[in-house]
Amino acid sequence: MVLTWLTAALASTALGQMEVEKDGVRLRVEVLASVYTYQITNLATGNITHLEIPYHHSYYFQVPDGWESNTEGDIFRAWTKDPRQGIKPDQTAEFSLRVSSAGAVLGLTSATVGFDSGAKVTLTDVWAPVPEPRWTILLVVLGIVAIVLVHTVLLSRRDRRRSAAGASDA
Repeated sequence: MVLTWLTAALASTALGQMEVEKDGVRLRVEVLASVYTYQITNLATGNITHLEIPYHHSYYFQVPDGWESNTEGDIFRAWTKDPRQGIKPDQTAEFSLRVSSAGAVLGLTSATVGFDSGAKVTLTDVWAPVPEPRWTILLVVLGIVAIVLVHTVLLSRRDRRRSAAGASDA
């Protein structure tokens, strides 16, 4: 997982961007502050009429004119019922979302793009807001416990030394 993330980061065209291309679809993700922008370029012959991207703790979803969206089940779905409103060959459209500060982190997921023909393309290793891993939360708790323990040990040693120094002075 970490190796995949590092590979995606190294393959990015610029800091804060990543790009993946497969079966006639190019998906570029740009992360700027808390805004994730997905630029989809159609390199195929049919129109792109559907997009699905998992997300976590996000809001303010934006889609192109003529498109509808739904965000049930932590999946950002965007579609157009009229194929003429779809992303035509050699054209690019932008979708975006804003991430709240409630525990979402940058992670890898899969995005699905659908064409007017019914064909679907699944793009893997796409940047998206994902839940914070439990081990990072546990790491913070363990760090705090360790600091408290070290502090307690240091205070007890200091108190013993003072007690021993006070007893030798008397």
